Amino acid sequence: MKRIAIFASGSGTNAENIMRYFADSDVVIVNYVITNNRDAKVIERAGKYGVPVKILQKGELNTPEFLHFLKEESDFIVLAGFLLKIPDAVVLAFMDRIVNIHPSLLPKYGGKGMYGSHVHEAVITARDKESGITIHSLRYSLPGRFFNRGKIRSGSRDGTAGRSGKLKTVLTRFARNLLFPDSLITEGARLRREAVRLAASLKCDAVVLSAFPFTVLLCINVLKSKTAARVILDVGDPFYRNSKNGFIRDKLAFAFENRYLKSVDRLIVTNAITRNHYLGNYTFLRPEQVAIVSHGVSDSFIAAVSGNEVIQAPERDRSVFRLAYAGQLYMKMREPFELYKAIWMLNNQSLPVPVRLDMFGSYNREFLNCGPAAPYVSFKGLIEHDNLIRLYLDHDAVVFIDNAYGMQTPGKVFEVALINRPVLCIADRSDSPALSEISEYNHVVVTENRSDMIVSAIRKIMSTEFSFRPPKDMQSFSWDSRSQEYKKIIDGVING
Repeated sequence: MKRIAIFASGSGTNAENIMRYFADSDVVIVNYVITNNRDAKVIERAGKYGVPVKILQKGELNTPEFLHFLKEESDFIVLAGFLLKIPDAVVLAFMDRIVNIHPSLLPKYGGKGMYGSHVHEAVITARDKESGITIHSLRYSLPGRFFNRGKIRSGSRDGTAGRSGKLKTVLTRFARNLLFPDSLITEGARLRREAVRLAASLKCDAVVLSAFPFTVLLCINVLKSKTAARVILDVGDPFYRNSKNGFIRDKLAFAFENRYLKSVDRLIVTNAITRNHYLGNYTFLRPEQVAIVSHGVSDSFIAAVSGNEVIQAPERDRSVFRLAYAGQLYMKMREPFELYKAIWMLNNQSLPVPVRLDMFGSYNREFLNCGPAAPYVSFKGLIEHDNLIRLYLDHDAVVFIDNAYGMQTPGKVFEVALINRPVLCIADRSDSPALSEISEYNHVVVTENRSDMIVSAIRKIMSTEFSFRPPKDMQSFSWDSRSQEYKKIIDGVING
């Protein structure tokens, strides 16, 4: 089953036509409508077809977490009247699998302000004799189409076609793993040309590059040599010492970063662990070159937890102890299976009240298999971010599952640090960046990702009265505050 995510900002007539067309298909499913406008009519249209809606928060479109979400949840993207610029990282990740529907015959009536009825009004005003739509895509190069093809699924488990499909998948994956620094190297030349073109045409004083995929680092030296722009590199997880590398690839990663980091004007990371990693391994970097800007939370979240906005906590059912998990899950990186097992174990022990786990999010099929814990685990689907506080307050405790690897700090950790509920923090690494952020809070109970230890931690939460002491300066956690930090860094690079 191929999965389509539709991006729309307004009425969503094209989106509805697509949802209607595939409503009874057993080959294609529209599994998400994504919008940046909470008042968009497309939300109502999606509801008619039972399609989940994700409403983007300010700045979320450009985050690595959102890109990871798209990669996990969708095979294709259709832009049907979406008014925000799609980040290059998304375009590159879905190249050959992303199309845009524009309501005119391009190049006529394109560009700023040309959307919806504005296009049709312009056509009538110009007295054009014909009009129509343009559906266009950004495609990989020929090598890119081979190495970056989607997953190959076969309808036959034991026939020749099935074996052929599986073999093709294995060979393609093997070939992709040989590419360095990653499979997007096939588009490296085009990426460099486009970076220089954009920087020159826009007369940029500074260019911020996201260090994922790592092929993006190829743009650093060419931007420095062919434009006057300063270059800022924004890093989540470093390439060198990345847990996905083998021994040889890690050595190559060091040489690769070593070559391009020498030309960077400023490096921005999410935590002190990553900063120390870069300063310790690349001695040419000066301390003032590596800045930290952490993830944040929305202003509405800050207002709610700080008491500036009145939140009416629902009356909780005291006959059951309920835990809430709201967020994404990833195989090998953020798995819930030991938690499921712990929930089953608890409900087969002597407890004052039964324990239930509510899961909020859109999950792949493998995460829906709870085994014997199924009667005690409920999957509630997606929830709007603005309703997150009420969700947490409606439960007795909140679950946070830390990343099993990587140096990047999960943004979710800042939400659980600020919420007035006990937090079950499942983390296997003592050097986890997330733990360094929440270790000072006494409403957080940390445990390893083992069912028996999770059982003990939940029992502790059930039997303990926790006192929540909020941070003195909550506003410093907001995305607005983080963006101001980022702006100061950019201004400093440009003016310094």
